[in-house]
Amino acid sequence: MGHKSFEEAIMFFNSHGLCKQMLYSEFDAILDGIVLVQEFASQTVKGAYVRVAPSLTIQSVVLFYLTFNEEGRADCKWNIPVQHMAEVAGRGPDLGDGHIRIACRTQCPVSWHQRLLWDPKPSAINELVLIKAALKRNKLRFYEDYVEPSPPQQPQQKPAAKQLSSVQGYQQQLQALRDQLDQRIENQQLKHENSVAKLDLELMELKSQLKKAEHEAKQYRQQLVQKNQEYQTSRKEMTRLLQDIEAQNQNRLADLKESITKKVEAKYRSQLNELRDLVKAKDVEISYLEDIDKQQQLELERLQQENKQLKITHPGDVLAQLAAKGVMFMAYHPGVGHVTIPVKDVDEYLADNIAYVAKRCFVSKEHYLSWRRHYENATCDATVSGKRCGQPIARVEVPREFEADKSNMCVDHQKAEKAEQVESGQPPQLKVSR
Repeated sequence: MGHKSFEEAIMFFNSHGLCKQMLYSEFDAILDGIVLVQEFASQTVKGAYVRVAPSLTIQSVVLFYLTFNEEGRADCKWNIPVQHMAEVAGRGPDLGDGHIRIACRTQCPVSWHQRLLWDPKPSAINELVLIKAALKRNKLRFYEDYVEPSPPQQPQQKPAAKQLSSVQGYQQQLQALRDQLDQRIENQQLKHENSVAKLDLELMELKSQLKKAEHEAKQYRQQLVQKNQEYQTSRKEMTRLLQDIEAQNQNRLADLKESITKKVEAKYRSQLNELRDLVKAKDVEISYLEDIDKQQQLELERLQQENKQLKITHPGDVLAQLAAKGVMFMAYHPGVGHVTIPVKDVDEYLADNIAYVAKRCFVSKEHYLSWRRHYENATCDATVSGKRCGQPIARVEVPREFEADKSNMCVDHQKAEKAEQVESGQPPQLKVSR
């Protein structure tokens, strides 16, 4: 009896692994809403459409998502062409029986269905390995030629219609209970088989890793022995070279030491003679400077005595004599420029030059100081929320023309100040830094 080139299976996964497998015809019944899957109610589950080769290996696989409502009914809008995608799927991994063909999110032959596909885990024990193990167990009984014996027909009397209906009802209930029990048993078997398959695969992986580690350790030991031998050989060679170099260096060192000693002694004697000559010259220079210092000290004492004598007599007479000789006392200050100070005002100027200049400008000392701050830094002094404005403004050249809280503010803040003065009931927020 001949077989098809492939069989079709549907497998579902949850967080524990493979949880359900069925024939494609059963999956069609689920998509048509004929069969409900209560265990998947209100979930979006991972599914796999698998084409199974006669050798019970994966020929091609399509990994898809399928959503079920609260009743366990499959999404009626689900329309992924899994059979077509399996035919055009790209090359996938080799699971031990040659490369399979796979359609998943990162390798989707129909781009608009990409978001409805998923990728297998990158670990050694992933969904593809679980599918392979499940096919080997062949719970779906693919490629088996058998005929299930039908139960023998027992002759019986024709029951009454009421009794027949009752018996059929009991049989349906019994069959439903059997189906539920079979499903539970199958689920438990799947969980157990998944666990066993995972443990077997983990054991195989550990054995493979152990074998690889032992092989690498053996190679490392061989390399270590070889490196140690090379090191010992190199060490002996380096020791011999160092001994030869040390012997040569001893002879060179003795010659260099003698040569350097002679050069250093000659250079030291030359520098010592130069320093002695320099010290003698400095001694002569110091003696000459000491004589000049004594003369200047005597001259300073004489001038101090004369100055003291002049102060004792009439200090004002000195200034008067200087003025009579044509000496003028002049100072420069912003706002007045160069101002000539009469002899009679010298004491007043020396006592408080700022007050004297303010007086010459016909303003108070405080007014003059405010104007001078503005003159030296012609920027807006207004502050808003504690921050100075600093906007450049026109500089007032004459102290008398300077108006505090106006001349030192920009146009915008002058307007704001004027508006705040007009308004009532609101304290002004604008202040001027001093």
